[in-house]
Amino acid sequence: MSANQSKPKKEKAPGANMNEEMKKDILDNKNDLIDGTFCYFLIENGFFDEHSLANLIGKCDVVLIKDADEDEVTDLLKWLIVSIEQCFSSNSDSNDLYIIKNYNTAMEQRWHIEWKPKLIKLINANLNI
Repeated sequence: MSANQSKPKKEKAPGANMNEEMKKDILDNKNDLIDGTFCYFLIENGFFDEHSLANLIGKCDVVLIKDADEDEVTDLLKWLIVSIEQCFSSNSDSNDLYIIKNYNTAMEQRWHIEWKPKLIKLINANLNI
C-alpha cells in the first residue's frame, strides 16, 4: 500500500452511531446528577416527568430491539424500577423528607398499571422469558 492510500474503513451499520447515542442517553439516567434525565428530575428535583419517562422507555425499546443482548440497558431498567418504587414509598412516608412535588394518586396508578409493566416487558423480552 502506498503512502497516499489509506486502509479501507470499516463501515458501521446504518444507525449504529444513533444507537450508541441513545444508549448513552439511557445510561446517563443511572447518574441522577446529570441534568435533563428522567432520574435527575425525579430524584434531585422531586418531579415525576411522565413525558421523560415515556421517551426513556422508547429509547430502551429501540436499543433492545437492535441489540437483544444489551445487559447494561436491562440492568438500568431493573435499577429504575427499584428507584421509582423507592421514590413513591418515600413520598408516602411522613417521616421521610423526600417528596414528589407533582404527585397525585392517578400518577402513581399509571406507574403501576402502565409504566412499570412496560419496563418489566422490556426486561423480560431481553431475558427471553
